[in-house]
Amino acid sequence: MALSIRSDEKNNINISDDIIKKMSGSISINGSGNSVSIAGSNSNSRLEIQIDGNSNEIEIDENFSSNGLFLYLRNNSKIKIGNMCGFNSSVRIMCHEDSSVSIGDGCLFANDIDVITSDMHSIIDISTGKRINFSKNINIEKRVWVGARTTILKGVHVGEGSIVGTGSIVTRDVPAFSIAAGNPAKIIKEGVTWDFRLL
Repeated sequence: MALSIRSDEKNNINISDDIIKKMSGSISINGSGNSVSIAGSNSNSRLEIQIDGNSNEIEIDENFSSNGLFLYLRNNSKIKIGNMCGFNSSVRIMCHEDSSVSIGDGCLFANDIDVITSDMHSIIDISTGKRINFSKNINIEKRVWVGARTTILKGVHVGEGSIVGTGSIVTRDVPAFSIAAGNPAKIIKEGVTWDFRLL
């Protein structure tokens, strides 16, 4: 088991040999001026990274844990993952064009989750011939718990200590210390937070 890396000297890979040996998955970079940094990982963490473009940045802090996280960036994008974040299987974070995803410390992601900063296709105003659906950044503050089969869409800000319920489609901001759930997600309770422990 080891993390396989396919890149060239035009990119900066900052991952220690120890981390490479205890992780599995792959990093594939097609482009230049890209940077990937992983400060620390729990044993047996699995990660897939695909970069197709230039001037992208991935930064993963210490105590990273994943059963199957996929990161995709195309051009001029950034993904930052804080300390002690955990990801179960089939979590995808995707920046198909200029945009960023920021995830704070201590966040927990269940399985089958998509975090997407772009619609991945253009929507054109017929009268002007101009595109109207540009990418937008996503910011997830520290200690957020995201339930299974959830999608977080472009431009969303999820506040500290909040909970996103299973099967939600998040299209609007979620205040700190609240529960959001549904399609589209709505605030169903405020003044709450969560704990890793079963108290």
